[in-house]
Amino acid sequence: MMAVAFGQKTFVSRICGFAMLLAASGCGQKQQTTQWRNLTSKDEIEVAVKVNDGSTNYVISYQNGRLVFDIMDGSLGMTVQEREGVTMRLNPTNQRLSSIMITRISDTGEERIMDYNADGMPDKKISGSPPKPFIFFDGVFYPALEENSRHFIMRTNGNLEVRFNGNCWQPLKDTIPIIDSR
Repeated sequence: MMAVAFGQKTFVSRICGFAMLLAASGCGQKQQTTQWRNLTSKDEIEVAVKVNDGSTNYVISYQNGRLVFDIMDGSLGMTVQEREGVTMRLNPTNQRLSSIMITRISDTGEERIMDYNADGMPDKKISGSPPKPFIFFDGVFYPALEENSRHFIMRTNGNLEVRFNGNCWQPLKDTIPIIDSR
């Protein structure tokens, strides 16, 4: 096994160094603060912590925000250059991945792609300016309408009411397609 010194200019050594600094700072201990507090700033890595109502949030910034990790109450987020990011939520009972959201910001607006059950298949996206919802149904993102907790996909042959069953979007069996008159 090769030892990695913190002063080396590789990303792996910086993350290893961060882990050592985090462990040395006593991050597992209870702290009473509701303000962000810098734990360390070493070379290009900055670490801040905030404890609020018993929950602890950590933010790790690399190269002045070029890469940012957020560790907060059952979720891990990573942002790259403030334009792309991913947030992963963990199931508190079995610590398995429960959902994933990918965010991208472009000149045309923000796009968020959600995988509600972390199975690797997208379930919904919101994109454009102004933001518009799309539902992933039968392998295609369809424009969607959301009214009173009901979800409709807009297809060329009419709108179809669908419901997410925990695995994928399914048409409601008693639904008749509603023709969009717009």
